[in-house]
Amino acid sequence: MSKLIPLVTAVLALTLTQNAAFAADAVPTPEAMQTIELPAHALQMDIETRSKFVGVYELSTGEKLKIVKRGQLMYASLDSDDVLRRVVVAGKNTFVSEDKKLKIHLERNANDDVSGEVLIARSANSLPVLASVH
Repeated sequence: MSKLIPLVTAVLALTLTQNAAFAADAVPTPEAMQTIELPAHALQMDIETRSKFVGVYELSTGEKLKIVKRGQLMYASLDSDDVLRRVVVAGKNTFVSEDKKLKIHLERNANDDVSGEVLIARSANSLPVLASVH
């Protein structure tokens, strides 16, 4: 029993150290932007409002996010992978790609300046990356 306590203590210390290092690398995200989930129910946004989000946006990661409209459908792509992903309305000024790789939240002010965040799921083995929109 006395040999077990130091072993458990060492394993616990190693786990805490790894978690602390991992947390230091992770970008803190606002609670609403921590996960990429499709809405439980189909949400609607009028065509005029959706059209305001069409464009190319510079991200803090150095990538460009492109949002396009094809008929009634909207798509988003990053220049880093060039995959056109269908996006659906997930909330006010928020879109999620159907493959759950992107969650986009954009705000447009009275001067037509855009700000916001994009949560990007790179792979199943890593945390999503939160990028700011410039």
